[in-house]
Amino acid sequence: MLAYRIEDMTCGGCVRAIRAAVARVAPTATLEADVAARRVQIEGSDVSDKAAGIRAAIAAAGFDVVPLEPAAAGTAAARGGGCGSGGCRCGG
Repeated sequence: MLAYRIEDMTCGGCVRAIRAAVARVAPTATLEADVAARRVQIEGSDVSDKAAGIRAAIAAAGFDVVPLEPAAAGTAAARGGGCGSGGCRCGG
């Protein structure tokens, strides 16, 4: 499992953009996002082998990515959000 803090993930559109970026590198991976905590967890049989590529893909999508220890990630639950925060980078 990979866990990241993504401070500039502010809405469901951001989650979709991050999910798409991850899918380009690891198509079978699953992603759980907690917008309020600004954290994502990515699981799959080969995500550890693709960690550098996954992190680069998220960064290329316009997000600042900070790796977390899995225990620090907590339980991520997908939550929607709005783009009204002013800092949203998803374009949604």
